[in-house]
Amino acid sequence: MASDRKKRYTFFTDIRRNPLSYGMLIPAALYTILFGYLTIPFMFIAFEKFNYRQGLFGSEWAGLSNFEFFFKSNSAPRVIGNTVFLNLMFIIFTLIVSVTVAILLNELRQEKLKKFMQSTYLFPYFLSWIVINYVVYTLTSNKYGIINQLRALVGLDAINFYTDGSYWPTILVIAKVWKDMGMNIVIYPAVITGFDPQIYEAAMIDGAGRFRACISITLRLMMPTVCMLTIMAVGKIFYSDNAFDMDAGEVRRVRVTLPAGMPLRLSACNADPILLESLSVTYKE
Repeated sequence: MASDRKKRYTFFTDIRRNPLSYGMLIPAALYTILFGYLTIPFMFIAFEKFNYRQGLFGSEWAGLSNFEFFFKSNSAPRVIGNTVFLNLMFIIFTLIVSVTVAILLNELRQEKLKKFMQSTYLFPYFLSWIVINYVVYTLTSNKYGIINQLRALVGLDAINFYTDGSYWPTILVIAKVWKDMGMNIVIYPAVITGFDPQIYEAAMIDGAGRFRACISITLRLMMPTVCMLTIMAVGKIFYSDNAFDMDAGEVRRVRVTLPAGMPLRLSACNADPILLESLSVTYKE
């Protein structure tokens, strides 16, 4: 009799018994389906001479020619090197800042302040890179940026961030750490709360202070979680998921060669105009 009841227990029976749990699963399932599976066909764009008019399945098949063009170009080593370098900086500094802030938050005795700080650090994680782009632009704009406005108040010359690339590794690292450390600050305190408090009590009896307990106990017990998150981050070392407009306000020299009789038309694709210092047009007969 019991075996018959066990056979009748199906997936739909479990849904009827746990409707709330499956209801909470729906958003995550939809997100995974939309962005994890329905986007897979668009990977074929890398192997096509993609044309918007012809669409994904109507464009001409290019095979590996797009990859051949990239790896044979002079920019390939620089692009790959910059990507790896920046992502290594992201991983290292996000790890250091996240672990440090998580341990400091764990030392707070006021629970309301701790939760408020966690929520504050977590908020940028849910912002898109487009929003982060405009936050950084508000700080670094050549004319109206907060940094240049403050420099003008103290009599210093303005910095043209968008024509000097030396500033951007630092700016990108700060923006990435500020955006991504929030989720780690949620994970690490959750791990710390699972540590046995008797270990800390024994350390205090042996004369260890709070700083020594943080270094010798908390940090060491966090290492498995730190290693796991670091390995997951290394798997994304070739990602480039920011949306910074590096051409905003950049001065360019443009040389155009057109067939005879073809009119010249200029249009701006970005919200910030590209400043043309010089424009030379040559017509072929």
